[in-house]
Parts: sequence; C-alpha cells; structure tokens
Amino acid sequence: MYNMHIKKNKTQKIIIILIFFYYLIPLNYRDLWQPDETRYAEISREMLEKHNWSIPHLLDVRYFEKPIFGYWVNNISQLIFGKNNFSVRFGSTFFTILSAIFLFYFVQSLWNNKNISYNAVIIFLSNLLVYIIGTYSVLDAILSFWINVSMIFFWMAIKSSVKKNRIFYYLIFGISCGTGLITKGFIALVIPFLSIVIWLKFNPKYTKTILIHSFIPLISSILISFPWIYNILSKEQDYARYFIFIEHIQRFLGDNAQHKFPIWYYVPVLIIGIFPWFGLLFKSLYRSWISRKFDKISFYLLVWIIVQFLFFSFSKGKLPTYILPCFFPISILIAKNIFSTKLKNNLILLKINSTTNIIFGCMILFSISIIYCIPKIYPYSLYSYQEYKKFILFVVSILIWISINVWVKLFAIKIWQWTAMSIFGIAILFGFYVPERIVYSKQPQVFLNEIKDDLKKSELIIANNIGVATTIAWEMNRSDIMIIDNKGELEYGLSYLNELNNKFVTKKNFKNWLNKNKNKSVALIFLISSKSSLNELTPYLPVPQYTVEHGRFILFKY
Repeated sequence: MYNMHIKKNKTQKIIIILIFFYYLIPLNYRDLWQPDETRYAEISREMLEKHNWSIPHLLDVRYFEKPIFGYWVNNISQLIFGKNNFSVRFGSTFFTILSAIFLFYFVQSLWNNKNISYNAVIIFLSNLLVYIIGTYSVLDAILSFWINVSMIFFWMAIKSSVKKNRIFYYLIFGISCGTGLITKGFIALVIPFLSIVIWLKFNPKYTKTILIHSFIPLISSILISFPWIYNILSKEQDYARYFIFIEHIQRFLGDNAQHKFPIWYYVPVLIIGIFPWFGLLFKSLYRSWISRKFDKISFYLLVWIIVQFLFFSFSKGKLPTYILPCFFPISILIAKNIFSTKLKNNLILLKINSTTNIIFGCMILFSISIIYCIPKIYPYSLYSYQEYKKFILFVVSILIWISINVWVKLFAIKIWQWTAMSIFGIAILFGFYVPERIVYSKQPQVFLNEIKDDLKKSELIIANNIGVATTIAWEMNRSDIMIIDNKGELEYGLSYLNELNNKFVTKKNFKNWLNKNKNKSVALIFLISSKSSLNELTPYLPVPQYTVEHGRFILFKY
C-alpha cells in the first residue's frame, strides 16, 4: 500500500512549472558550444537557406554522419523562433519535456496514482544528465524520446486485452522505431529489440502474441522511414555504405572508433548524472530485482536499463549522452520505490539522499575553492584571479544546491520533491560563470563578436577547426568558409569535391594559395592547443597585417 504522506498535487505542479522555467530561460543567453551545437545550428541554417530538406550539408559539404529527423526538428525551430541560440536548443528541450509528458501518462496507466506520476516527472526532469542534454543541441534527447515511446507502447500492446487497442499500440511502437531510425540510426531499433528479447527470456508466455502481431510494427516502421531513405539513396548512392559501416560498425567495434573509453566509463556517468537522486538509486534497482517474479513492469524497466547500459559499455566509442534513455525507467523505479516503502523507512532513505547531496555539493565547493585559492596545487585552475566574479557565481550555484538539501533534510523532508530545485542555481547561473579558458576554446561566438568587423570585411575566411568554422558560418550567414590543415569530420564530404582547393588548403600550401588570392581580403582563424603548436605553424604562415589573440583563438588578417 502506498502510504507516503506528502502534500498533494499543488506542490508537485508548482515544482514542475519551476523546472520548466529553468529549462527554458537559459536557452538563449548561453553561448553555443563547438563542435556539437554549432554543427547542428549550421546544418539546419544551410538546409533552410538552400531549401534542401533531404540531404544534410555542412559548409556546403556532404555530411552523412546522422540521418535527417533531428535536422528537421532544428529547421522547424529556426523557422518558428528565428536564427538564435534558443531555436538551436529548443528541439532538445521540447523532446525532453515531451518525454516527461509521456512518462506521466505511462505511469498513470500503470498505477493510476497521480502522486507517483507527478513525482516520476519531477525526478526525471531534474536528473543532472537529463537537464544538461535537454538544454544542449544534440540528437540524443530526440532519440531518447523515440526509444522511450517504443518501450512504452510495446508494454501497453502486450498488456492490452482489447484487440483494437493492441493493434494501435503496436502501430505506435513501429512508428516510434522508424522515426528513431531516421533520427540517429539503428540504435533506435537495437535497444528496444534487445531489451524485449531479454525480457521475453524471463516471460516466454508473451512470445506467441508478439510474433503474431510483429508485422504491424515492422510495416509501420518501414512506412515512416522509407520515403526519406529512398530519397537519400536515390540521390546519394554511397550514403548507406558510409552510414552503416563507418557510423555504426566502426563506431561500435572499430579500434579507430571515436571517443574511446574503458568499459567502466558509464559507471561515474550514471552516478553523477542521476544527482540529485543518487541516494535513492541503488535501493530502487535492488527492489526491482528482488521483486522480478511478481512485479513484471519493474523488471521490464530494469531490463531496459541494464541492456542499454551494458550495450554502450561494451561499445568502443562512448559519450555521456548515449545512456540518456536509461534515466526514463530509472525515474519511474525511484518514484515507485518511494511510494511502496513504509513511511519510516522512506523518511530515512530520503534523508540519506539529502545527506548525499550535501556531501556532493560540499566536495565540489571545497575542491574548486582550493584550486582557486591555491593555484599551485593544480596547474590548470578553472578560474584566474581576475575572474573572481565568475568564481563567486559558481560558489553561489553550489551553495543553492547545498542549502536546498539542508532545508529538505531538516525541515521539509515530507515535501522532498523540492530536492529537484538543487540544480536551480546551476541551471540559471551556469552561462554566466563559464571560465574564460573554456569560453575561448569551446564557445567561439564570444571571440567572433570581438572580430566581427574583420570578418565582415573579409572576402575569404579560413579556419583550422570545424567547430570554429561552423560557428563563423552560423554567425556570418555564409557557408563558404574554408578549412586549413585539418579536415576533421568533413573528411568524407571533402573527398567528393572536384575542386578541393576551393574548400581546403594544407598549411604547407597556404603561402602559395594566399599569393594566388593576394588581391582579396583574407581572415585566418586558428584554434591552437598551446603556444608550442602556434610556433610550429609560424613557418607556414606569411607575416599578417595584424593579429588578434584571445585564449586559444587567434586571428591572422591578410
């Protein structure tokens, strides 16, 4: 029996509204990060400019690393909100909130208890990793939504006793798989398929009905994805080879896969990402395991978590964003566990969670303060002494985290949902306290604003970093930015160009190239890793008219 005494839905709704605010408010005033956000911003800008909604291009070069649906989302967002940072990120936020809405109605369909439903939403939206990805322009929030929907409607299909409803649920299951496929590829099919197959090993009685109805999701997924797949393959015959073998097989199994990390990589990612609910995680997972024989839905959610966690742990290429769909079922299990535990035990567990958050906040505060005040301890201090205002804002955001959890633990444990406000300070203030050393390496918009006049007067603009080049293109509304020395993620697309010299130049040939364009105004922007790397470049560069340098960015004007 659910016997947790809490304030009713009014408090929960207020918290959810506040969460929506701290999702939406920072979207526009935070500068875009390279390479991810500037890439997706520019691809969609070029699609809209050229009225080409089927073949992605980046800097006028074929870009086949991802399918199309995520770009469509960004296209629509830019059409509605205009060309700004808000529109670039809104797609991720929209689909994160959409996941929360589906979560609410899914939990309601399971237990018909609004307390569990509202609290599952609160826990989900306030997970640190969910928030970060939900306010950052990548495809993972969109992909996660389709995986979530797939898993929801599969469960509803096998549990429905009404034939018409069952067919409808299988249809939505297939549509979500197909849309996920054209969002980020086969992973949208692999995760649900593996999760379902493994769950069926423990619940074989459902196998027959699933096989009987399997043609419904199969056909619906093909119908939803086929038009674009046919279109792209009819125009770009090599797309399938590149996308399947390079972007899937090589990334998962190849020794040269991007972002290689050890097998335990996702353990700390999950631990940090689940804050401020870490203190409730393991008890919820454990209860789901020990009740697996009679609590089918909890075990289904547990399998969903484990399959994805292990799948990406064994993948050669890893990024924190990959395990985002794990947080949907985790949030449900945590909310359910709170309401299925005795009141006394629950209060103890919630106090442990608050204590964990207080310790976590104090550790961060102590570490950053020591590094700032005694820089010799750690040579790469985030903040210089001149950035004391940013350091103070950082401290304030962590103090908000600590204070809320102290208040919840001592005075408001029965309205523990306010723990979700732990990340409020980080959410609102983060954009104002990003260290300058990070701003002038990962957020090119700031530097580009400083050299805006130089860029406007330049007939030719060249950059040695794709993220910087795409930011220039986004800011200047021009896609003719050239690349010097480092092809990066455009290597495949550049191999198609018949006149490569119009897009790419090596540093060894730069002097000759500049001599051929001596009557034109040229801006050369470098993102350097260190002073020594700049010294290595000097022999290849003619003496510029002048330079502008800030952090790791440097402009050479010719």
